[in-house]
Amino acid sequence: MRRRPRSPSSTLYAHLDGRYLSFESDTDPDRLLDAWPEPTLSRLRAVKATYDPDNVFNRNFPIPPAGRD
Repeated sequence: MRRRPRSPSSTLYAHLDGRYLSFESDTDPDRLLDAWPEPTLSRLRAVKATYDPDNVFNRNFPIPPAGRD
């Protein structure tokens, strides 16, 4: 019997640049860095602080506004 890898993404992770979160089931906040590596995530957080400082849009994979950690 052949052994299967834990998941296809765990096998390919080192070869990926980003992640498509719409199909991701792991809602760990660390997945944000998988989808948007720095400096992209910092830019998104700055935009969020400007346009959604109260964090109204906070479902699925919420991006915390800059200054809120």
